[in-house]
Amino acid sequence: LLHKTVALPPERQHALMKQMARLLWDEIPRKVRFGRELRQFVESVGKFAQWYTYRPTAPNDPGVTGTAIKMSERARKWILIFAIYSIIAAIISTLLNVVYLMPAIRKQMEAQAANAPPVARSIIEASMYGGMVFGVIFTLTLPIIILWYFNRADIKAKFAAAAANT
Repeated sequence: LLHKTVALPPERQHALMKQMARLLWDEIPRKVRFGRELRQFVESVGKFAQWYTYRPTAPNDPGVTGTAIKMSERARKWILIFAIYSIIAAIISTLLNVVYLMPAIRKQMEAQAANAPPVARSIIEASMYGGMVFGVIFTLTLPIIILWYFNRADIKAKFAAAAANT
């Protein structure tokens, strides 16, 4: 067995490759952040490439062999969209925490700390709200810095110049 080579017929190799590709493809939405969107994007690129390849007057032979996205054209826009999305998500998350999670935590805390001194309960509650406020500030810091930085006139000019040179 150690010196014996195992040869798989090409058909079996092809079937195994297709099976593994399908397994990996199906895991993208579950294992990758924004996996559904990523998979939809890749499928769209594939459909475009297929359409372009099989046009009656396709200029490329044997068809589309690669793609490119010039980030200079879209980078600033997508960075700003990310920042705005992050701020909105943080605000919604905070509101949901205040409306639903905090009352449940306070109720649980009151049940468990019924015999604790009032000072201890005050410290625990202050810690809970302090942690929430610190978390919101921490979560919002990067998107706010991104919005400030990428809306500066000199940065806008650099992105415009890069887009014009491509």
